[in-house]
Amino acid sequence: MKLMGPGRPDIALGRYRLGPLLGRGATSSVYAASDVHTGRQVAVKTIPASPELLARIEVEIRAAQRLEHPNIVALLDWGRGSGLVYLVWDLVDGPSLGRASAERRPTSG
Repeated sequence: MKLMGPGRPDIALGRYRLGPLLGRGATSSVYAASDVHTGRQVAVKTIPASPELLARIEVEIRAAQRLEHPNIVALLDWGRGSGLVYLVWDLVDGPSLGRASAERRPTSG
């Protein structure tokens, strides 16, 4: 498997071609990606598959699989490989939640 940068494969789970970094948190990174089978644009969250994180990741996966609502981003796929856990989400076009929250003005009542 070809790597695109330090430890990052170019294809995740055999079908998601990773593109630019969209954001990074304390334990994960999120990349724009393209499903090579369907052409669908997705977001792929990568998390190190360390024993101390696996229980938290499993809780996130189970919770995401139970949620279905038009205002919630859907978990499409997940799996492990190359020492990482991959969570594949719908790619939402728009500002980050942090940016949207910062731009929101308090309402006067």
